[in-house]
Amino acid sequence: MKANPNARIRDHADVHILFNVLVTLITLVIGYQIFSILGLVTKTVPYSITSHFCLDTRSLALGRICLGILVMTDILQSRWPLRHLFYTDNGFWPRKLVLSGNDPQINSKHDLSFYMSFGSDFWISTLFIITFIAGGCVLVGYWTQTSLLICWLHTYSLTYRGSGIHQAGDTLLRLLLFWCTFLPCGNHLSIDMYVNNTSRDHEILSLASFAVLVQMSMLYVFPAAFKASLPWKNGDAIKLVLTNYAFAQNSFVTNILLSNVLYMKGLTYITPIVEHSAPIMLLFVPFRLLGVVIFSCFHTGLAMTMRLGLFPFVSITKFTSFNFPEMTMSNLVYIVLFLLSSWPPFEGVHYWMGYINTKRFLGFSWLGRRWE
Repeated sequence: MKANPNARIRDHADVHILFNVLVTLITLVIGYQIFSILGLVTKTVPYSITSHFCLDTRSLALGRICLGILVMTDILQSRWPLRHLFYTDNGFWPRKLVLSGNDPQINSKHDLSFYMSFGSDFWISTLFIITFIAGGCVLVGYWTQTSLLICWLHTYSLTYRGSGIHQAGDTLLRLLLFWCTFLPCGNHLSIDMYVNNTSRDHEILSLASFAVLVQMSMLYVFPAAFKASLPWKNGDAIKLVLTNYAFAQNSFVTNILLSNVLYMKGLTYITPIVEHSAPIMLLFVPFRLLGVVIFSCFHTGLAMTMRLGLFPFVSITKFTSFNFPEMTMSNLVYIVLFLLSSWPPFEGVHYWMGYINTKRFLGFSWLGRRWE
């Protein structure tokens, strides 16, 4: 990728806030380590500083399923209908324009893209079909690592075929696919688990787990540092965003927010705080569950108020992969029963929850054993 000399450069970042976040994170980790040594922290498993960079393989399995669905949905809804227009030599953006340097972000001499090797409709369609099949394999967990690699090569190649039709959601999907290639996403809820009899370890600590947690934290904390302009200080930033109809959705949530100035000002002041807290929420284990809930709600709100493509859905998938390690299939079934009990047709469900083994009652005993 080549740099654009005419790109807008942002300045006036609040670097001191980043420093305070880092100091707070280090203090929490060291303090938690001291409390653990003194026996003031009750844990069922031994604790160490490296525990903050561990991921749960069961949560990675849930994230893998969501990634497979996202890849297949992106192919069906976006890439396949537009393959003639943007990816063939007979369309709007033929390869000769990219090779001649007309794309401001692609260096045709150094950037690798399989979609730059073919320009016919047949081969572009073939590559999309291969990726769709790979996405299905990711979904069911068959040849998991190879399928994830194919999906990553697809997203990487699309980026360097035409940068003008890509956005942050595509970049985030590419990053997640890359790191998941090096993580044991097929250890649970997968065909590979049965075929290869993979390890049943619940936690994984590796360079990939460390890198994905740190990088995902950076995706929030660095943009938050630049939220220092006047609209963010006087509380008008959210109003400006929701009245920009190039991005805003005309939904009932958007209308509710626009109808109340206090809502918009409150969200304007809360958003940078939430984004600055990302490293603490993701890299400090006791707060990770809280971070999963907060950021999932945050991105759900973005999806309901703005047109951001895959970005909010990929982000929710990301936090699904960072889920709390104590979650088991029996817990999931219990939560589903609890939610159903609040719906009138299932109001009697809560009477069952106290004395019935939910896994055996629902026939999930085999799934629970395989999951746990």
